[in-house]
Amino acid sequence: MLTVDVLVIGGGCAGLRAAAEAAGLGARVLLLNKGRIGRTGCSAFLDHRIEYSLMNIPDQAPDSPERYLEDLLACGAGRNDPAVVEAFVEGIMEEREFLRRLGMRFREEGGRPRRLQLPGHSCARSLVCEEGFGRKLLARLADLAWARGTVLREGMVALDLLRAGGRAAGALAAHGRTGALTAVQAGAVVLAAGGLGNAFPLTTNPPDIAGDGVALACRAGAALRDMGFVQCYPLTTAPTRGTYLISGILLAGRVLNRLGEGFAFDLPAGLAPHAARKARLLALCHWMATEVREGRAFEDRCLEWDGTAIPRETYETQMPATLAALRRAGADLLRDRIRIAPGAHQMLGGLRVNAHGATSLPGLFAAGEDLGGLHGADRLSGTGILEGLVFGRRAARAAASFAAAAGPPPPGDVAVEPLTAGSGARLPSLGEAKALEARIVGAMDPLLVRKDPRDIRRALQELAEIRAAAEGVPFDPARPRPSLRMRRVSNLALTASLVAAAMAEPVGALVGERAEVTP
Repeated sequence: MLTVDVLVIGGGCAGLRAAAEAAGLGARVLLLNKGRIGRTGCSAFLDHRIEYSLMNIPDQAPDSPERYLEDLLACGAGRNDPAVVEAFVEGIMEEREFLRRLGMRFREEGGRPRRLQLPGHSCARSLVCEEGFGRKLLARLADLAWARGTVLREGMVALDLLRAGGRAAGALAAHGRTGALTAVQAGAVVLAAGGLGNAFPLTTNPPDIAGDGVALACRAGAALRDMGFVQCYPLTTAPTRGTYLISGILLAGRVLNRLGEGFAFDLPAGLAPHAARKARLLALCHWMATEVREGRAFEDRCLEWDGTAIPRETYETQMPATLAALRRAGADLLRDRIRIAPGAHQMLGGLRVNAHGATSLPGLFAAGEDLGGLHGADRLSGTGILEGLVFGRRAARAAASFAAAAGPPPPGDVAVEPLTAGSGARLPSLGEAKALEARIVGAMDPLLVRKDPRDIRRALQELAEIRAAAEGVPFDPARPRPSLRMRRVSNLALTASLVAAAMAEPVGALVGERAEVTP
């Protein structure tokens, strides 16, 4: 059994920031990542799905941290945890300086960082990051964590958290290629394993994101919050799948059903321009879901987006990389329509934490998309990288402090439950795992935007059957690939079940509207 002070699960922005910070405080740190560090997770993947990364820095008058705080709370419709939101806003400038020391850059306009005013923001506070920002940031964070003494282990899949004496005590992990099991005893654990976008048929999330962090925490008994909220955004389905059109371009085009009827939206009176754009995006997702449900979508359950009236200069100044990528895929936005549909962007709920990322289970901390309470019912664009950095740092400091004060649990107190079974057990099957995962996606598809109580009940029943099937197959170290794929199914089905169950609550909404369902 390995022994460390702080175990970090997840090698994205939040996990690497946590590892670097905890190691800088003198803690012995081990980071486990199921893929290649710097090549997996949303921070790197979105470099290829979105025109540019954004970072909200409220440092230019008339903007202020207080004004940004108000925007976050307003967007969350009162479902945010004010203490978590305040901690986030307070930590932004420290992380901005940290990025400067790392050598990270922003695009400039007139000799100053280029700033945008995005939907829901009352000020132009969103800095446009340099090309390839995600991968560059992960590489530099990994270098820093390694330089400070962190042990970085790639290809390691956390199977379950270990507990001892009512606290988190480490994790049991498997090597993705060999299947070898490793128990890691830790004074504290930081979960930063990402969201659950792949529970839905269309998402900006990379293929490796499967609800692992929430599933691990739930099985360990940690409390969750706001699981019924998932950010939805119109994404391309053809000729590319999952590409994110920036909102200014998206809303400047027309969205049409197969009858040629277009999306129209009457804005409520009195909305400020920034709030009106956010409301229109939410309404568009609902309209598209209605067209699909009522049979007016195209045969692939998608709508058409027509941006042919948008001037070439607008594309070339605002969205050149996406324009070029779609052209390489066979669609010229200056003359061609493309297909779009609502897709899952980010999980808004997660573990219930305090302002330091501490969960209800002593010794367990959360950061990144596993952390709940920051967003509430909806999310402002431009928060993703910073929330990973801010709470990666805060969770690391709290975890290192906890580990130093409490120390590691005695080895004899750490329970490692056996995962393998005897000769009579079912063998894991890659084909069965893929089929079960497809059933998860099918069950969750109707719930992304428009939630009907009958759809929720059907989804919960289907997900319960999937979980029973997946959890009935023991881990077989001799068959690591199908075993780990079945474990992925188990995690994704559990997290999807938590989302669906939360939607059945009176306030279980997805895209910032109060749900119209009953328990």
